[in-house]
Amino acid sequence: MADGDFYSRNLAPKWRKVGNTLGGGQDLGVVCGLASEAFAESMRLSRGVPGLRELCHAFAAAARDGDRNAWLATSEQVRRDARHHPNTEITAMAGQALLETDAGKRPGLSDGELHETLARASVDGIAQHHLARCRQSQLAAAFATVGELQARERDVISGIDTMALARELLRHEDGQGFRAPARRTASAGTEHLIGRTLRGPS
Repeated sequence: MADGDFYSRNLAPKWRKVGNTLGGGQDLGVVCGLASEAFAESMRLSRGVPGLRELCHAFAAAARDGDRNAWLATSEQVRRDARHHPNTEITAMAGQALLETDAGKRPGLSDGELHETLARASVDGIAQHHLARCRQSQLAAAFATVGELQARERDVISGIDTMALARELLRHEDGQGFRAPARRTASAGTEHLIGRTLRGPS
């Protein structure tokens, strides 16, 4: 299968737009806004993250109490129940990585904060997954090296409001009704024109 075929058949429409914009050298803020909208679209189309609620509860217990065995058992069961849905797999792996690297650093957080921590890591991992799929197509031709492309992808991930997306994911685990945060660009740049452009010559 040609790269273009892979690209068009396996990415949600808005992710294709992100790829084209990223490769076209657009302003980073524009790319990040498109990526947030693409993430929301992919959540709606892919049924969100099946089993997120169970993973969040198990993650919070493990992070607070250090019970890794219970986390592993729940994680395995949720992954099976979700038929190894890609978003569930990414979230389970993100939770495991957090527990391995941040052991002992999270006992003071509330359950809600711990749920947001896992959801945010899920958003980050899923967005990286989609950007990596863009990389397998014509995007690489727009950058001198793969390293430059990967650096640009990291900039995009850093520029996305992952906390807002994480909270939206917790509200819409099944992806239905999932919406990206409003873009914060146009209104600030045009407010000062109101009252000026409508005035005629004196």
